[in-house]
Amino acid sequence: FGALADLKGRKYVLIISEIAVIMGYLMYVFSTSFWGFLIGEILFGIASASFMGVLEAFIYDTLKQMHQISRYNKVQGKVYAINDFMMGSCGLLGAFIAAAISKWFTFLISVFPLLIALGLCFGFKEPKHSKKIYGQRYFSHIKETLKFTWNHVQVKWIILFSAIVGTFTSTTFLMNSVYFEK
Repeated sequence: FGALADLKGRKYVLIISEIAVIMGYLMYVFSTSFWGFLIGEILFGIASASFMGVLEAFIYDTLKQMHQISRYNKVQGKVYAINDFMMGSCGLLGAFIAAAISKWFTFLISVFPLLIALGLCFGFKEPKHSKKIYGQRYFSHIKETLKFTWNHVQVKWIILFSAIVGTFTSTTFLMNSVYFEK
């Protein structure tokens, strides 16, 4: 999604990511089948894959434009700290709401903060960045990236490792509720 952010803009990809996660939650809320769940998960995957890396680039480019690049680690650290704190806090609150009212209601109310985040994304100012890709060059960039990955064993191992750890972590996270129901 980095190449897409270079082509269309970081703000554009952040907006697409927020729309994907909102649609994923709405699939969870209104779907009653496995296929609806699967579509929701695909949308969550798109949102996850596109959001954090592009957000990091957005923050970096914004700080670079403000001549504040030395603050990047501190700002990015705060972003991760706030994100993790909110995920933990909302997880506890969501568990309480799910137990008191319903799981369905928990997913439904989760859409409202996401709509606020989407509105904030529309208000972002696109920072200038030097890796602008136009038209046909976008596809050649993707081809170069795939070729680079294919020719570098360490990169392939890092991708494989990330895929295995990510799959295991997501599966454990999603399946732990089944364990706690018993």
